[in-house]
Amino acid sequence: MKQELLMITLLSVVFYCMLSLLSLRRNILLVRKTGLPYIVVPVYQYDGILALIFIRCLKYLERSILPPPGSPTSWRSLLGSSWVWQLLYEPFEKVGADNFFTVSPRGMILSTADPAVIDQVTSRRHDFPKPTFLYKNVNIYGDNVLTSEESKWRRHRKFVSPAFSERNNKLVWTETIKHTETLLKTWCNGSCENILHSVSADMRRLTLSIISMAGFGQCISLDEHEKSQSKDLPPGYSMSYAASLKHLLHNLLPVMVLPRWMIALSTYKRSAEAFQQWGKHMKGLVLSKRADFDAGLNEKNVDILGQLAKGSKPQQSNDGLTDAEVVGNAFILLLAGHETSSGTLTHTIILLAQHPEVQKKLQDAIDVILQGRLLDTLDYDAEISRVANSYVGAVVNEALRWVPPVIGIPKQVRNSPQQVDVEGRSISLPANTMIRVCVASVHRNPKHWPQDLSSNSHTPSESEDDLDKFIPERWLQHLSQSEPGQHESTSGADDFSSPNLYHPPRGAYLPFSEGPRSCIGRRFALVEIYAALITIYSQYSIELAVDEWAAGVPLEQMSADERKLAWQQANESARQKFRNNMGIRITLQMEGTHVPVRIVERP
Repeated sequence: MKQELLMITLLSVVFYCMLSLLSLRRNILLVRKTGLPYIVVPVYQYDGILALIFIRCLKYLERSILPPPGSPTSWRSLLGSSWVWQLLYEPFEKVGADNFFTVSPRGMILSTADPAVIDQVTSRRHDFPKPTFLYKNVNIYGDNVLTSEESKWRRHRKFVSPAFSERNNKLVWTETIKHTETLLKTWCNGSCENILHSVSADMRRLTLSIISMAGFGQCISLDEHEKSQSKDLPPGYSMSYAASLKHLLHNLLPVMVLPRWMIALSTYKRSAEAFQQWGKHMKGLVLSKRADFDAGLNEKNVDILGQLAKGSKPQQSNDGLTDAEVVGNAFILLLAGHETSSGTLTHTIILLAQHPEVQKKLQDAIDVILQGRLLDTLDYDAEISRVANSYVGAVVNEALRWVPPVIGIPKQVRNSPQQVDVEGRSISLPANTMIRVCVASVHRNPKHWPQDLSSNSHTPSESEDDLDKFIPERWLQHLSQSEPGQHESTSGADDFSSPNLYHPPRGAYLPFSEGPRSCIGRRFALVEIYAALITIYSQYSIELAVDEWAAGVPLEQMSADERKLAWQQANESARQKFRNNMGIRITLQMEGTHVPVRIVERP
């Protein structure tokens, strides 16, 4: 009996291996027909939990036992998706092409850093749909604009788009200035030379409070230690809106992955309660907003939720969103919106601390915009285009190029082959091929970005590739040879009709994706980022904190050379953390570490 079981097991393994080899051979033949380079990998990234476990185990072994991969095109280098940030443009440079395949027995992935191909893939929504199965875990409250496709997506987009109006953006501008002023008071409590150890957490609290107020009319305190009081809650509620939302976002992973019954029986029981309570709060708010519309009180519905409720119906209808779909969309917009803005603000603050000369130019540009006026007197309609076209806009654009919120955008070939033009020839992409739009890689593609700025040339320098440097000047139109309008603007680069800034080719700049499925809240996010930076840097400077490298010597007692050396060490530490400690937490974030900075009042 044991021998028979062993024989059956061996035959099963042999049979599986033969099928895998035959599948691999078939996939290689399909890829060869395209004429594009390819690299064979043993595991298909999108093959479920087993593939994820294999990739995680391999990465662990590489950190502990195995030597690092010898080449950026080694199969070990290209497993998973984190390589897009770790290697940037290197694999494409190594293979000598801006498009290449990774081929496994279970499927094929086309990785692209080619703006022309990216433009085709993102604009042809029906031929290259979004693989919505990758987003099912965030669909915790109901169908929404992120996790739907085809007719469902069109219906969601129809009712979600009006929520992001200029009237709402004006509210975002005002709320951002107000909440950022509040944050600055906590930063400078008792001293305006405090070391900030939690910029990332502070920015998440800031952007969460902004989107909660401008999006849903709900005030969330910036106090990290705020406690909800049960006596102040309406009957039937055990957690406040703020407390339930903060707890939900802090423990989001188990809520997204585990079944509800399992969460309720585990150590994450409080998370299950937070999930239920926030949903209950939101459903109550939807009913309240709808009642305001019925009563003709439209002025109370400037925020995002008010506009969503305006087009909602209690039951399924082609003429509106259901209450569950309104809450589902509200959650996705809140989650993605505050994570995107908080990450960009965090990274921009650190980059400006690393580049004090850029920070000084930013402050000079802000002074020109303000002309001695108080922040709360700035008129959004009159100032927003001016801000976006100034050095402030160049700084934000460069920060989004240097460290984009999302490093890769997945697409999929439909269940029939699709033709695309690659470098002047038409090729057929095999059916069901996954496409990885490598955002961080195309942002470093030297063929499409101004470089060698010292000589005011748009031609890449052979001696030095400066695309790994933070240089906002590359966005200033007069530093490139291209004339305004030479390139069609991308969705991210032309949100405010910026004639003074460089316009990359379509598909080269993707901080908010591109095409019909581009980020619906990109203007909301940019307004928020601009307003926060102007509020902070009009009053303060933020420097790298060098205390860790001062060897216990007070800064005022250090010589100029000692200060310079300590700053260089702090700067190198920040650079290494950007390179080695970044991970995907909804968006690209620094994980397990931080870059300490010091806030200093401007003279």
